[in-house]
Amino acid sequence: MANSRLFRLGRLFFSSRTTSVSMPLPAPPPQKPETEALGCINGVSVADSVMSSKWHVVDTTLPFLTPTLLSSVLLNLRRLAPEKIPFFLDRVNPKLRGSHSDPAIIDVLMKAYADGGKLEEALGLFRYTQEVDFIPKIDSCNSLLSSYVRLANQTGDAWKVFEEMFKRKIQPNLITFNIMIHALCKEGENLKLELG
Repeated sequence: MANSRLFRLGRLFFSSRTTSVSMPLPAPPPQKPETEALGCINGVSVADSVMSSKWHVVDTTLPFLTPTLLSSVLLNLRRLAPEKIPFFLDRVNPKLRGSHSDPAIIDVLMKAYADGGKLEEALGLFRYTQEVDFIPKIDSCNSLLSSYVRLANQTGDAWKVFEEMFKRKIQPNLITFNIMIHALCKEGENLKLELG
């Protein structure tokens, strides 16, 4: 008797699963343009938009900018069209300065400006981090110091940034000290040239 109940129950279960009831599926919700664009946002697509000066496309991606995406865009631009990096950074920076954006994005921007030789912009972001009470990563600070010493030959400005780092308790690392030793060597070379 128990077997016959089990058999009937199994037959009911399987027969209900095999019969199909045609019910219309609900229509998917309409997607906003930003949501549609999100599916194809990556470092290559944004870099392509920058290279072809499609700034309206770049502007739509700015609200979705993450540190990873920003880094990817910068790497692609560095490889394909380094001359477009300043235009992209200028497009991104004003959008972020007015809001309290992700500190990691500010770090990436500061490093990109310093590596690109746009020291005023990098220094502006470094000072902005103090306004919003954010401690930048030592890698970003090292890029700024290195650019002052290596690119601009402005060791005095490098020492000022190093002093600000010390005041803000940004812990230097071995790379920081190597950069500052390089600054001392450059100052010694300059002094030798002046005296000699």
